[in-house]
Amino acid sequence: MKYASIDIETTGLDPYVCHILEIGIVVEDTTKLTPIEELPKLHLYVRPKKIAEWMPDKYRWEEKAKEMNGAMADRILNGEVESVSAFAAHFLIKKFLIQHFPANGKGVSTVNAAGKNFAGFDLPFLRQYMDFDTVRFRHRVIDPAMLFVDWENDDCLPDLSECKRRAGLDGTVAHTAIEDAQDVIRLIRFSLPNAKSASEV
Repeated sequence: MKYASIDIETTGLDPYVCHILEIGIVVEDTTKLTPIEELPKLHLYVRPKKIAEWMPDKYRWEEKAKEMNGAMADRILNGEVESVSAFAAHFLIKKFLIQHFPANGKGVSTVNAAGKNFAGFDLPFLRQYMDFDTVRFRHRVIDPAMLFVDWENDDCLPDLSECKRRAGLDGTVAHTAIEDAQDVIRLIRFSLPNAKSASEV
């Protein structure tokens, strides 16, 4: 199976108010595993999305997100990292996904998505930035938490850090889009019969 591990970093939890700062997409093909660092990837930093022409280019924040991602936003606004407009991000995401998930006879690419809470968090944000006329995500999403849940002792699904610990990996979560997307692939590989040991994936 081919799937796209997708992660975003944002200025808060509300997709109707807050902004995407960073997008990371990594494509995995479970039939021919290659080193994770060599997998096809798209990494974008995104400048503030204008709500109206007269409004300034500023991010709107929720306080906890500002503590976590404020430094990243400063690097974007100060031009310390290469960034794209929200308008350009829309086309770059679609182009990358269409390249790796060829369109059907109706010109629509259907993508298997993976991510920690992709359906509940990342996808609603992406819907504010792009239309889905030529790219669609399947309703069923691959969430690695299902592979590491302790049905007797957990009262909710484990977060990414806890999944990594249960997989025997360092539990540190980078909170950068590409690294978190790669971590999701590492965790999913634990369920594959053709995957190598934890230290090699």
